[in-house]
Amino acid sequence: MPDTIQRVIEEGDVTKGRRTQTRASQLLPNFGIELGFTAGVPNDAQARSLEFIVDVILPISWHATRLKDALNTRRNYIIGTGALILLIPAALAFMPVLTGKSASSTIIAQLAGGLTGVLALQKMVGQTLAAQQRYGAWWKVSSDLKKLWYGFQTRWGRAELQDFANWATHGKEFLEDMAARIDQARQLVSDEEADFFQKLTLPSVDVLDLLSKTRPDVSSMIGALLPGAASASAVATALTGQATDLVKARQDIAKNRSLLASLDAEIAQKRAELDSPPTGQTAQQTTDALNALLKRHNEVVIAKIEAEAAVAAAMAS
Repeated sequence: MPDTIQRVIEEGDVTKGRRTQTRASQLLPNFGIELGFTAGVPNDAQARSLEFIVDVILPISWHATRLKDALNTRRNYIIGTGALILLIPAALAFMPVLTGKSASSTIIAQLAGGLTGVLALQKMVGQTLAAQQRYGAWWKVSSDLKKLWYGFQTRWGRAELQDFANWATHGKEFLEDMAARIDQARQLVSDEEADFFQKLTLPSVDVLDLLSKTRPDVSSMIGALLPGAASASAVATALTGQATDLVKARQDIAKNRSLLASLDAEIAQKRAELDSPPTGQTAQQTTDALNALLKRHNEVVIAKIEAEAAVAAAMAS
């Protein structure tokens, strides 16, 4: 397939949209053809044309590649989710037939645990994709860059510039318009990059929260679809819930201990500052800050006591 600008714009670049002079040089002949220069881009316009390709055409290619990859990922996610929707109810309904066994509390507990993990993973992947894929921003920048290219092509792909005819008359205006569009393209890409880094966050997943929220739905589904499993499912749900609550309470204790140690250090520092407040800070401001820390310290102490009580209750049951 010919290496044309239109193909690169529509399909994305085979080199993943790398913005290099070498890549721009490969597209320069077709760039001239698109503008009607049947004899090639004029020599005094080639350097600026390479800049245009690097700053306008190749970013479009980059966004086309990213969008294609993102859409493929989304399609695979939808297919996988659809498969779970079809297979899980069918597998539950036919499990007694396939295994030839009635549903015991042990089997139900194992089944509930497995399905809870699978469905929690599906939720986690969905949340991560929603946070990381920037379809709207990519479409917007790509569309704006295309407007710059197609507008330039419409204005200058005309007969008086073909084969250098009247180039002396229109060449300066041609280069000035190209320079202006290059500046606009650079600003568009710069704004998109700044917005990307401002919103960039690492995926944060609370595994226990996902499992806890998924577990009741799984238990209800098993009780509804698996004959004779309602009572066993209730037992399994209670056991799984107790285990999850115990782990979460222990994590809360550890988190509150760490927070108390940090607060103790801050409180000690603020008390030392009461005798000699830092430059630019009044004694009242230091006192207010200390009181806020003491209030927070009390709240964490109460939370730690509640978590310890939850652990004791879970261990006793």
